[in-house]
Amino acid sequence: MARIRTYPHFDANLSEAEADVLVGDPQKVSKHAFFPFIEYSEGWTKFAAKGLHGKRKSRPIKYASRRDSCIYSHYREILSVAYESALAKRGIERAVLAYRRIPKASGKGNKSNIHFAADAFSEISRMGDCLVYALDISSFFESIDHAVLKQRWKQVMGFSTMPPDHYSVFRNVTRYSTVSREKLYRALGFIGSKNVGGRTVTGYIIKRVPLQVCSGKIFRKKVLPLISANSNACGIPQGSPISDVLANLYMLEFDTAMVAEAASLGGSYRRYSDDILLTVPGHADDWQARLKSINSTLTALGSNLKIQPTKTTVHKFSKSSTSGQHLCERICGTAGRNGLEYLGFRFDGNRVFLRDSTRSRLQRKMTYTVKAAVWGLLRNYPGKGRAELKSLFNADLVLRKFYKVRDFEAVVTEPDKWTFWTYAIRAQKVLGDSGRPIGRQLRNFRRSIVHKANRLIDATTAIP
Repeated sequence: MARIRTYPHFDANLSEAEADVLVGDPQKVSKHAFFPFIEYSEGWTKFAAKGLHGKRKSRPIKYASRRDSCIYSHYREILSVAYESALAKRGIERAVLAYRRIPKASGKGNKSNIHFAADAFSEISRMGDCLVYALDISSFFESIDHAVLKQRWKQVMGFSTMPPDHYSVFRNVTRYSTVSREKLYRALGFIGSKNVGGRTVTGYIIKRVPLQVCSGKIFRKKVLPLISANSNACGIPQGSPISDVLANLYMLEFDTAMVAEAASLGGSYRRYSDDILLTVPGHADDWQARLKSINSTLTALGSNLKIQPTKTTVHKFSKSSTSGQHLCERICGTAGRNGLEYLGFRFDGNRVFLRDSTRSRLQRKMTYTVKAAVWGLLRNYPGKGRAELKSLFNADLVLRKFYKVRDFEAVVTEPDKWTFWTYAIRAQKVLGDSGRPIGRQLRNFRRSIVHKANRLIDATTAIP
């Protein structure tokens, strides 16, 4: 049954029955008029050492209309079945980790990035002496070659020629169009200047954006001039319901080649979306030649695919003959100074920590939540002074949004109640003794929230 999205977009709401009729009729799909994706940028500041400013990064996120999403989701399921079959036939299903359901060894539930990281670190520990290559594909989704993707699509589905419905989906997820959400909402009068706490800020000037953001007449008059199309021969929208399986599908031949190469070396290969990890036993491997070889194999898929040099590292792990401890030495790259960084964690050969950038993201989320809480106080208590506002600030409410919750042991198995704290507790449980440092990394967090709120209140000139 189709899942109906309830976010604001260009099309009207529809029932599950209407969605099922649409996606179940290939002729309707082949003639369906797809709307532009609405796009926004997810921005963040990268982690930097104390006293330095982190580099500002952004990632474009695009989301489709309700009907379009239902179609993309339906064809994602069709492609997923064919893709899983292709992985099994090639014997590489353990190498591709992201966007798939991979059962835990217990058979209860599926693995997450925590389990994938734990598996990789455990293998390194078992090997003792090894070289570990950690690489990242630069602008992965934006670099996917359309001609190669079409060939992979036909290959796994067994098509000599794409049927009209499949071709319609392929065409609209490659030659897609977008509209900036900010420009759209400004044009429709949803966003503008307003006064908050004596300051003029840009924000929403309506209480709620309508489910269907505009009529067809307004769309033609105000939205059409804002639309931009992807005229490149590469790139798929990150955020669409089908893009994840298409990204995996695109890498099928690369994954096959890398699994074979790793096996010939007695090692292993893993890929989680654009993160590649190759583990080779011993220290004799020519790491410079190996990096060139991996890059050549990748660019054979399309000249736009490249390994990101700033995120490429090679670490040498060794087992001490005297202490029995594992030693970790970075021999290539600028990242991972204190250990191998993989899927949000850092491994020094013996212990596992939250990666610095993971903690940085937590700090960013905390800052946004604190700011929202402080501005809420300013809005609700315009006559209060700084001291009173500070006493009214409720740090526990902020904590519950993404950090430790009361009686977390009782709710940790309920995904809808997970916070960053429960995620950290889960990571420690999966990682065992090696993950104990994670708890120490999150100490004094409540104090940091109160300190940031007090600073924001003190910096507000509109209150006495």
